[in-house]
Amino acid sequence: QKLEQQARVRNALVAAVESRAEVRLQEALRWAAEAEMTAEGFPEVKQAQTLLTRLELEGQLNARYQAAVAAESVSEMDAVLEEMTRQGFPLPPDAHATKESIQQNQAAMMRAGEMGELGEALEAATRSRDAEAIQAALDRSLAAGLESDAVSRATQFLTTQSQKKEDMSALMAACRTLEVKMCSTGGIDKSELDVVHKCISALVKYEFTPDETDQITEAQQILRKGMQVAHCTEQLKVALAERDYTALTREKQRAEQLEMGSRYVQDAANMLRAMDQEGPAAIPQGTMAQILEIARDSRWQFHKFNKMRTREQFAKGKYFSKKKTMESMFHFSKEVIQNSMTDLPPGLSKTAIIINKSLLGFTGVRKASYPASYGQDIMGKGKSTAALRDEIFVQICKHLTENGDRNSEQRGWILLCLCIAIFSPSAEFELYLLNFLVKYAGHKLWSEYAELCLNRLEAELDMDEKTLADSVHTKEVPSLDYITAVLNKEKSLFDHPLGLREVGLNFRDAPY
Repeated sequence: QKLEQQARVRNALVAAVESRAEVRLQEALRWAAEAEMTAEGFPEVKQAQTLLTRLELEGQLNARYQAAVAAESVSEMDAVLEEMTRQGFPLPPDAHATKESIQQNQAAMMRAGEMGELGEALEAATRSRDAEAIQAALDRSLAAGLESDAVSRATQFLTTQSQKKEDMSALMAACRTLEVKMCSTGGIDKSELDVVHKCISALVKYEFTPDETDQITEAQQILRKGMQVAHCTEQLKVALAERDYTALTREKQRAEQLEMGSRYVQDAANMLRAMDQEGPAAIPQGTMAQILEIARDSRWQFHKFNKMRTREQFAKGKYFSKKKTMESMFHFSKEVIQNSMTDLPPGLSKTAIIINKSLLGFTGVRKASYPASYGQDIMGKGKSTAALRDEIFVQICKHLTENGDRNSEQRGWILLCLCIAIFSPSAEFELYLLNFLVKYAGHKLWSEYAELCLNRLEAELDMDEKTLADSVHTKEVPSLDYITAVLNKEKSLFDHPLGLREVGLNFRDAPY
């Protein structure tokens, strides 16, 4: 029976091998196992097992191939086909055509993707309004052969930008010309204003970046300033023709604010100087109250002193923040001046700069170990050189105008009181100094100092110029100890035993 069973199984194994059917092979091998038939004893079993293993491997490779085709993975297809060839399995009949078709589809999809990315990048660049980015994206798109609305929009944008750039350049050139003309002695005329106006009008059709908007705004400001300069020039001409002092003063001040270089500005300054010289050469006769009433007139504001430099002359040699320097000419600044405030010879102009450094050191604006020594230096220079006295008073007035630092202001007033005690302003500047002092006579903080200075000047009313000049030589600059004591509030200018309010400052009893 066993032999008969084995014979039947052997026949089934042979039939299964011939059929190459996995199911029949698996069934026949199961029967062989039940009949205790092994591959070592029966070649039919071994042959069936070997065939089944290869059929399973071939099925797995075919499944991998189909999955690779479905995934359109050319690399996986190549790996499977290579393994099939190595194992001696027949290749799928359409393998080559399928692979080529997938590669073509992938290339087309890749190109479509690249074109899409190029188009998106071009659209994004166009939205950014960055001309360089748009040009770069457009170059890449054209090189790849992209034809789309995005290319048309980008091309149109760049064309518009190019035209806008030309129009902006024309505007900037016109503005530069106008600025130069505004500062020139010849001034400007209507045609130059018209050019800038037309350039601005030509730009209204464009869209602007923030930087371009700032440039347009600046150009509009230059145009407005040009119109103001033209108007001021006409007003100066009228004032010069009519010798109108008030109009000349007003328009000259406006011209300085506009930084005009027109010859009419200098003509106005010359005429004002001549008119001032035609007026009182010294304080007019009368009581102090009458004189102060005259001094209250805005004509005598210290910045209108006829020997004052123009703002442009004052800022000469300043390459950075020149406009700021010009604007701060007549009020407090922490910066050392570049030129004297008043018209001085070159040598004394340099001394005026040294005086300004000393002023800033004395008042605490500049760090100083011995600020009192700076005060001594200023008083010494004023005492020895009469031509510097008005410059010193002007610098102190500038320092006390719009200062804002209470300690610095107080030291400025102390210095003004000390200087007035040693020397007096010139007859030409006296009304200007009185105008400044009267303004502070009722001030809640500085009225005592202002009144002290006024008392001193009042005491000199009856002195002639020679007597005043001689009196300077009899006065001594106070000692460092005294000045230091005043600065440290150990002594007060108001505690003098002789009564400063009656006789003015007098340092005869001060320690030296």
